[in-house]
Amino acid sequence: MAEAFERSQGPLEERLLDALDAAEAAGGDWRGRQAAGILVVGAEGEAWEREVDLRVDDHPEPVAELRRLVRLGRAYRAMRGPPGPSADDLEVLPELDRLWAQIYMATATGKLDEARERLRPLLEAEPRWGDFVRALAERELLPNADKLLEG
Repeated sequence: MAEAFERSQGPLEERLLDALDAAEAAGGDWRGRQAAGILVVGAEGEAWEREVDLRVDDHPEPVAELRRLVRLGRAYRAMRGPPGPSADDLEVLPELDRLWAQIYMATATGKLDEARERLRPLLEAEPRWGDFVRALAERELLPNADKLLEG
């Protein structure tokens, strides 16, 4: 575990996952696999300000599930602002969230025609999505949202 952790690169949670993978490869817990968890607290701030706090219980592949949840959390955090989610981040998002991430990135970069094209099927299926976009515009949570429903 220690060697894998030291060789690993990237954010602390990724390095911890690499160490857990190495422990599994070395034989893991003699009682079998069932649970895994990661807790990361930043070097600055208070101990209760957790950057990552995940636990997987009663799962046949807990480390793999933990890795999926870490990736999913990273993707959601990337949606909070520039530069936005990467292609890898988008890959792990559920379909509707992936679509909203694409709409967000298109509106944030001024590609309103692209954003409208992605939004159109949602509006056709459920017109209340327009109310949602207007609410985002009022709260300034979606760049150019006020222009998104025009045209």
